[in-house]
Amino acid sequence: MPGSNAEYLSVNDASSINRNILNECKQWQGGRQQTSNLVSPAAAVGALGELSPGGALMRGFQEQSLAQLVPSDIEKEVRNLYLSLSELLNHFWKCFPPTTSTLEQKAVKMHEALHRFHGTKVKPFEDKLIRELSPLSYHLTKHLNQLLNVAYQKFNNWQKMKTLHR
Repeated sequence: MPGSNAEYLSVNDASSINRNILNECKQWQGGRQQTSNLVSPAAAVGALGELSPGGALMRGFQEQSLAQLVPSDIEKEVRNLYLSLSELLNHFWKCFPPTTSTLEQKAVKMHEALHRFHGTKVKPFEDKLIRELSPLSYHLTKHLNQLLNVAYQKFNNWQKMKTLHR
């Protein structure tokens, strides 16, 4: 290193050190013993099969997804809410950016329609779910509420920008 009192190696010394390092590496590699398989491949495949759905070790285990826990009438209501909300949101998002006064008026009307939809359709459905399927109620309407909240936020941001530019 510059500025230190390190000794400089001759070519012979460097060559000797290099040979010693190589010998150490060869001994280290040669001294390692082959590890045997802990489990034979056939036994591993067999265990995997028994732990897979339908396998011997999985009998009696019933995995139920959220969809399996929801009654068909509730599922149909959720589907109808999604279809209705999708239609409203489609009209809402087509208003942005509102480049004309007609689009501005439509954006305001669609924002009001989204609030009415939430109050008359989504909220009563959530109340029904709390009574009938309390642990699932939040999960079934979470995405609907997220879609509505994003639209509300967009409208509020647009209103703020509109007042700042006046």
